[in-house]
Amino acid sequence: MKLSLLVIIAIFLGWFGAASTQDVENSFVDIVDIPKSTVPTLDDALSTLTPRSGRSALLLGFDTDVSDDAKGYTQYYDDFEKLTQKDPTNKTLLLVREGENLVISASLDYLAIPQANGWMYLGQARYFEPKPRGPNEELDKKEQDGWLKNFGFDYSRIWVTDRTENILAVQKSLVSKTKHEIDKEYKNLSFDEREYHRNITDYEKISWVSDGYYIVDGYWSRISGGAAWFQADEKSRLVNLANQRLSGRLFNWVSKKNVIAKYKEDYDANRRSDPSERYNDHDGIWARREDALKNENPEMMPTFTIQRNNGRSILLGRTLVAGNAHRSFLESVELGGAPQQLVKYDNPNIDFEKIKALYPDLIDVFVSPNQNMVILLTKDEFVLIDAFAKKEISPIKHSSLFNKVVMVEWSTGDYVDKWRRALRRN
Repeated sequence: MKLSLLVIIAIFLGWFGAASTQDVENSFVDIVDIPKSTVPTLDDALSTLTPRSGRSALLLGFDTDVSDDAKGYTQYYDDFEKLTQKDPTNKTLLLVREGENLVISASLDYLAIPQANGWMYLGQARYFEPKPRGPNEELDKKEQDGWLKNFGFDYSRIWVTDRTENILAVQKSLVSKTKHEIDKEYKNLSFDEREYHRNITDYEKISWVSDGYYIVDGYWSRISGGAAWFQADEKSRLVNLANQRLSGRLFNWVSKKNVIAKYKEDYDANRRSDPSERYNDHDGIWARREDALKNENPEMMPTFTIQRNNGRSILLGRTLVAGNAHRSFLESVELGGAPQQLVKYDNPNIDFEKIKALYPDLIDVFVSPNQNMVILLTKDEFVLIDAFAKKEISPIKHSSLFNKVVMVEWSTGDYVDKWRRALRRN
């Protein structure tokens, strides 16, 4: 009986031990079989492309204005020593593949945009004019104490021409016209306004340019005292080139219903203290936005621009919203891919995030129309990717300081050499 009991116990322990061992083995197998996170490869990131043979060249335009004025409303301090005419604030680069190398075939300090009937050239002419005030003991004391710094007028305008040999003359004419505007505005100021005004800025820059049109962003502001004593309005508009007749009105591209829904969605996500609450401290602000959109006030008519985002050109709605009685600003919302009438060619679907995982400093991606060449723009480099081999071919350094890409155009076939010759003559 004892033997039988011992046998039973041994059998039980053997079964229990085997079962326990099996559990451990299963657990070990499970741990080993857990898939590890895969490291992205160019092959993965570019798997959606179907490359075809053919030559291509990439034409890029940049906004290179890194001045204080480009950051928004007039800065609080400035001085008389700054140059009356400022450095160029745009740049054009033509990138061409030559064998195993990526070459910057042309570099211009303005924007060169191909049109159906030739080329147009655009840039920003900027003019600053100090306007010293007369003797004033009270203001002299405030200036000595750092309360104010009287400076003047800072204007910028967009010049356009279809002939490079006319660029200097067009710029000079625009500066002269701008100076006349400044003198006229200064004369219209009351004596007190002349004494107390500190700066009037009328700033314009190119936000996007393409075949047949360009888009201007900017603002007007007047500082007449401390940081809280200023008036300002932002502005945005589409300007047609040659005989083009594109609309700058947002509702002609996206329905009013969809625009309001997008603004509401963005507002709920970013402005409300609690999206689940219908009423809160911010509802009055939203009401002003909704009124501006629904009532189609001509002075606050929603406009748009094009902006590069994650390797695509997107439509960005712009609505002028009153901040208070003295200041208004443009509030933006993304409205999806840009219409083909505004951006004739855009990248096919690619996995931007996978490419960024490989190139952490990635800013933008450009895929050629025949999809056999991909050019990456990073903080310091242009990187050429061969889409057939799915491998990096040639990185080249760039030294451009820029705010944003404002032009993306591709040439293919014989137009590669035509563009190269046209831009090398400039």
